[in-house]
Amino acid sequence: MKKVFLAVMCSVFFFSHIFLSAQDEALGGYSIGLNIGIPVVKGAYLDGQSGTNLGLIVGTPHGLPLGPLSLGVGAEVLQYNFPDAANGNGFKGFAFLGTLNFELNDLLVYPATLPVDISAQLGGGLFGGGVGVTVGGAIAIPLEKFNIDLPLTIKNYGRGNAMNDAGTDSNIEGEPTGWINFGTQIAYNI
Repeated sequence: MKKVFLAVMCSVFFFSHIFLSAQDEALGGYSIGLNIGIPVVKGAYLDGQSGTNLGLIVGTPHGLPLGPLSLGVGAEVLQYNFPDAANGNGFKGFAFLGTLNFELNDLLVYPATLPVDISAQLGGGLFGGGVGVTVGGAIAIPLEKFNIDLPLTIKNYGRGNAMNDAGTDSNIEGEPTGWINFGTQIAYNI
């Protein structure tokens, strides 16, 4: 399942370039990318388990300026997997999230001189067998700011995830849990 999910995400990312290059004007301001994360703190019922988070992210140009804050909206499909070698099963599932992204550079003293973009994220949606939230912060490096002629942004982030029900694809069905992960997102800016 993990190999199929990764293959689909890679295909979407690379083949979307062909389709989206013809749609640049209509889809200007959107981004599509991959998210790879590694849990560093695990919540209840996840002791001894380690895994990865893989996701497909979509950023939109839609949002709302709130004074010095710039609020944007996005979406993410996240696949998480915490294998448990001792039991032969584990904790795995999908999350379907809507996100609010806050650009924080204008709150800083010298935003124009920063070669990176600093942001915070708040998201929520279907997580495991119930609902969940995600809260985090990121430092994004748009390659265009370094005179690299590629419409790519590399974002390093830290994020907390929590859900009220782990779901039927786990050995902890019906239980709340969560984790904190660090990771990298690579996004193609349309």
